[in-house]
Amino acid sequence: MAHKRYFDMINKYGTCVLKIGGSQYPDVNAVYKIGEVVQSLSEQYQIKAIVVSAMGKTTSELDATAHSITKKQPNKCALDGYLATGEIQSAALLAMHLDDIGIPAHYYDAKSFGILTDENFGKATIQKITMPYVCPLNGIPVVAGFQGVTKYGDFTTLGREGSDITAVWVATVLAAGCCWFFKNGGGIYDKAPNGGSDAKLFREISYTWWYI
Repeated sequence: MAHKRYFDMINKYGTCVLKIGGSQYPDVNAVYKIGEVVQSLSEQYQIKAIVVSAMGKTTSELDATAHSITKKQPNKCALDGYLATGEIQSAALLAMHLDDIGIPAHYYDAKSFGILTDENFGKATIQKITMPYVCPLNGIPVVAGFQGVTKYGDFTTLGREGSDITAVWVATVLAAGCCWFFKNGGGIYDKAPNGGSDAKLFREISYTWWYI
């Protein structure tokens, strides 16, 4: 159960973007639980979009497969196009399920949502989000995180945990009151909070505002 302070936060801001991490989406069966959460929240709050990571360890598995069939480092452009398929599967499956349970939803990958980046494959930087094909009448946008697209139409990836970056950008361009992360970490740390580590949990973080 989510801590009361998260509900207080959404009550304060009214609108939100949900970000579903891979730890909360370990396999296809998790889509049913995620659907229940979205259904419950959508009865009380305006969900402007949902951003998803790849299921479980999918990205690591895809990366291992790519490296297993090449004698040298895989072509970076091709590798990013391959890795991006993990989030595409997650977003498409969740959109299908939400629509099935009566919550209008529409799947978007980086191209259809207009997530434009530079050409730094493997660790690209988002430059802007144009949303060329986004229509509110289609329902809640379910967006594939972790990925972008160059001006030439090639997929890029944003680096590990890049879906979090996607979610913050999406929340910004949709003017959402808050961005709510569903993860196992329990907060923002200075490093991965693995068992027994001395990772520091931040109660507050600063930020820099910029205009898009």
